[in-house]
Amino acid sequence: MASSRPILFSKTQPCDFEVHVPRANAASRKDSMSAFAVKKTHVQLGANCTDPRNMGCVFEKLVSAGSTKAVAIRLVDADLQSWFCDYEASMVAMLHRNCVEWFGKEMDLSQARRMIASILRRDVVTVKCAKYVDVYKLDENQDCSRMELTDVLANSLCIPIVQFDGLFIAKHHFSCSFTVTAMLVGDVQSTREEAFSQFVQEEERDLDDPQTYLSDEASGHSFDTMKHDEYMSAFDV
Repeated sequence: MASSRPILFSKTQPCDFEVHVPRANAASRKDSMSAFAVKKTHVQLGANCTDPRNMGCVFEKLVSAGSTKAVAIRLVDADLQSWFCDYEASMVAMLHRNCVEWFGKEMDLSQARRMIASILRRDVVTVKCAKYVDVYKLDENQDCSRMELTDVLANSLCIPIVQFDGLFIAKHHFSCSFTVTAMLVGDVQSTREEAFSQFVQEEERDLDDPQTYLSDEASGHSFDTMKHDEYMSAFDV
């Protein structure tokens, strides 16, 4: 499937985040499933803006987890923070709506809500990096020049474009999977956006659990493993 044009986060619709029926992952990821996105929706995390001093996100750091690289991005735009919380809530509702079809089990909404392991820690979201991330540096003259992701300075303002991959579903939790594919970088420290999108890797590998590259120093999981241990043990995933 060809790369799609990015959608501004505030313009997304529920149909942009539909997923296929989950399938079992490889033996190396025992007791987990991948629910792949129906569309490879690209979401621009920030509003249209060409001011390098005014963007909606801040680049925090690169994170390594084995062969996987991820990037931690601080959401400084309050509307963007609200959108992300609402988005994850909609994924909980999707799981609840489809649990009988997907797992042959019923689950009430409160149980589904406690299963989500958010990729948002306070105001920082951590997402996987594509094999190649298309990065541009925006200067005060509104000119763009290419740069490497590894050269982006911590605390740089930025506008990432992320691709929705689907849901990673484990025995006791599920997480939303995104991959950053492009990023517009501004000055060090501020608020807002604009951008591009390309280099979508078309491969049907298992989804990685986003929890593997989230920082241990952040607040704990949002799901109650002990409380659901007995219930989830009956889940044939």
